[in-house]
Amino acid sequence: MTAIVLPVLIEAIHNLKENADDDLRWVRALKRRMESLDLKTDDEPLELAQKLLELPVRRTLASTRMVAENAS
Repeated sequence: MTAIVLPVLIEAIHNLKENADDDLRWVRALKRRMESLDLKTDDEPLELAQKLLELPVRRTLASTRMVAENAS
């Protein structure tokens, strides 16, 4: 998920900042999700994407660490 969804979401946030067309369903959905989490478009897109996806990079690193520890 991190390798595909995170970069796409970052790009979507960039587009949202530049030209938010409220006629698009994904724009409305993204805005609603950001509002529900009290996120502002002023923040960095990577940080916003991480918060929207509930910190996927941290989860990925934690699960990788667990697998490595269990393997040894």
